[in-house]
Amino acid sequence: MQAQAYYTDRTRLITTNRDGTLGNEGRGTTYGGELLATYRGGPWFGWLSYSYSRSTRIDHPGDPSRLFTFDQPHSLNAAGSWKGKKWQLGARFQLYSGLPYTPVKGSVFDSDRDLYIPIYAPPNSARAPLHHQLDIRVDYFWKLGAAQMTAFLDVQNLYMNDSVVTYFYSYDYSQRTAFKSIPIIPSIGLRGVL
Repeated sequence: MQAQAYYTDRTRLITTNRDGTLGNEGRGTTYGGELLATYRGGPWFGWLSYSYSRSTRIDHPGDPSRLFTFDQPHSLNAAGSWKGKKWQLGARFQLYSGLPYTPVKGSVFDSDRDLYIPIYAPPNSARAPLHHQLDIRVDYFWKLGAAQMTAFLDVQNLYMNDSVVTYFYSYDYSQRTAFKSIPIIPSIGLRGVL
C-alpha cells in the first residue's frame, strides 16, 4: 500500500488581459492525495488506485476563484490480470469526474451582425457527468520458429457507457447537444518478436 499527498502553489500564470493582450497576473493552487494498493500471487496480478485532486486559479487580482480547465477531483482505477502459459486475461475499470465547462445562460440578438451572442455563466462553473468504463484484453501466445507470437483482442468501454466531452449549442443558444466520445473501441492484433 502506498499513499502520497501533494500541494502546488502557482504564480504568474498566463492570463488574457481586458484589452485582449496576454499577461501574467494569474495565481493557482493544486492539492490532493493518492492511494495505491497492489497484489501479486501466482498467476494473478492486480492493483487499485484512488486519487483526489483540486485545482483552482484566480485570473486577475480581485477576480473570484475558479476551477482549472482540466480539474478532475475523483479518479478510481481497478485492474486485474491472470497469466497462464498460453493465455493472458485482463480487465480494468475506471471511474472519474467529468471535466468542468462554462455553460451558456442565454443569448442576445445582435441585429447589426445578424447573430446571437451568448451570455456565459462564470468560467468552469459546471461539470460534465461522471464517467465510468470497463476495458478487457485477451492475449494468446505461441512460438512460430524462432519468433514469439502474440495475438490479442482488446475492447475498451465494453458496456458502451457514453462519456460527455463537451456541449454544442444551437444558433440562438436555446438548445444544447452533448458531444460524446466513441462508445466502444474494439481492436485485434498480431505481434511477433524475434
